[in-house]
Amino acid sequence: MRKITKICDLSTIYKQWEENLEANNNPHPDFEHSTTRKDFYQDVKMQLLRCQGGLCIYSEQRLCPLELLTDNKWQEGKYIYQDQDKQAEGDVEHFDDKLKKAPLNKAWLWDNLFMAHHTINIRKSTKSLDLRLKPTNPNFDPFYLFDYDCTKHEFRPNENLVHIDKILYDAVKDAIKVLSLNSIKWKRKKNLICYVAEISISKENPPKADVYEYPTAWEFWQRQQNQKAHHQSDNLVSPDEYE
Repeated sequence: MRKITKICDLSTIYKQWEENLEANNNPHPDFEHSTTRKDFYQDVKMQLLRCQGGLCIYSEQRLCPLELLTDNKWQEGKYIYQDQDKQAEGDVEHFDDKLKKAPLNKAWLWDNLFMAHHTINIRKSTKSLDLRLKPTNPNFDPFYLFDYDCTKHEFRPNENLVHIDKILYDAVKDAIKVLSLNSIKWKRKKNLICYVAEISISKENPPKADVYEYPTAWEFWQRQQNQKAHHQSDNLVSPDEYE
């Protein structure tokens, strides 16, 4: 999970409709309402993916190539690009599921919507996470909330939280379980191995990798390597050498 900024700058027809509902304190249509989904679901989906860089908001698995998110795929506030060979994966997900239903009836509230991998969305189901774990929260910081075990390639709560805020620690622990963030650890490991290989041959200074997915795990790994560099002069250890 990483912090993002959500700007609805291209799906303008949906955003105007949503803002009118909110301004007049009107209940939102049901999220499964056929006409509303036909009018707005694809636009909301692609706008969210644009905000999230094409990644799942929770697992950071890639849901679509960046080429599907460019400005020229939109026209007059609607997403118009169609290509059967290039489809975006994932579901529009409600961070706080309580807002989706009565009595709140805010199923289409922009602030509460994110794009998630279908499997992650199914596992989360109707569960709501601690609001402090919302990726648009101004104070959200994955490096304060989480830690990453480079041996097992698993996320875990930051142990320092036990002494600072036990409730938050438990919320992070619960989120990792609810979202099954460690069920794809082998995929993260595979990607990190590729990234290390890239920087080993990179001609850039400093060397860079094309981080296609799992950027937070990669940033954790880099930080841990930098910390080691302050204590020893050994070469970088590749993620596949930990096990």
